[in-house]
Parts: sequence; C-alpha cells; structure tokens
Amino acid sequence: MRLASRLHYDYHDLDPHYTEVYAAALAANGRFLHAYRRQQRAITSAKELGWNTALMEERRAAYGAKKAWTGDLFRVPPGQP
Repeated sequence: MRLASRLHYDYHDLDPHYTEVYAAALAANGRFLHAYRRQQRAITSAKELGWNTALMEERRAAYGAKKAWTGDLFRVPPGQP
C-alpha cells in the first residue's frame, strides 16, 4: 500500500495508470469509496489523453460494488472496427 501511495502522489500527473494502481491497492485494503474516487480521476485523465477507458470503467464499477479487483492493469481493450 505504501508503494502504491507513493507512486500515485509522485507520478499521477504523468500517467493515469499510477492512479489506477493506487485505486486497486485501496480496494484490496477495503477502502472502496476512496478506490472508486481515485479510479474516477484515472478515467477522467485517460479520457483527456484519448484512451479507451472501457476496462478502467469496469474496475470502477467493481469498486462501486465493494469488490476488489486483481489482474493486468496494463491490458489494452480490443480495438474498435
């Protein structure tokens, strides 16, 4: 949790993935409301960069349902035809 927090605070302006890592760590520690809010920040930043946020939004929904999420945060969603 400490490392995820440090990454988020040191680098969150550079890449939304850092905020996602922090959100996942928060959820894994039962802090779902904070995880949801951080994930929303990551989504907002990612949209500003033109990213496909579909998988990010799935993770936000999990946190909203008070479920931790584990997996590959860097997996890219399939392309649109």
